[in-house]
Amino acid sequence: FAANREILDQFAEEHGAHLIADRDLLEVKSSTEIVQGELLNRIKLAKAEADKKASDEEALRERFKREEVEKAASEKTATPEPDLTDSPFNRPKATITQKTLTQSEVEEWDMVKKQILEAFAVIKPMRGKLRHARNNAKLDGLAVAINHAWKQWA
Repeated sequence: FAANREILDQFAEEHGAHLIADRDLLEVKSSTEIVQGELLNRIKLAKAEADKKASDEEALRERFKREEVEKAASEKTATPEPDLTDSPFNRPKATITQKTLTQSEVEEWDMVKKQILEAFAVIKPMRGKLRHARNNAKLDGLAVAINHAWKQWA
């Protein structure tokens, strides 16, 4: 027992007592070689656990880096959200020029149609982006009504 105690004391000084929490059981082992073998196994196990922890931490850091790169790339390629406050009705009115005074009826109507289409162009990008299903349904209904009206007088 005395030889085992010496081995355990030396091991605790070199590698820490936390690896020999069951010191009482190891002291009563029949052979010092068995005790030394058990202690070597514990050193190997502790080293393997530390290596695994370090590799897990490194893998986690790599994953975070990769996610940041992917997020930055997706933000660069993402289409910008439409400005819901932008509308031809909010823009400054065009001044009357000689060209607008000499426009034909067809040219004038084409200009009106173009401005109307610009006014409702913000609806299309919003479709499907709203979070609530009822709001999406309302927007779809509005789009159908606008299309129906457009076909009648455009």
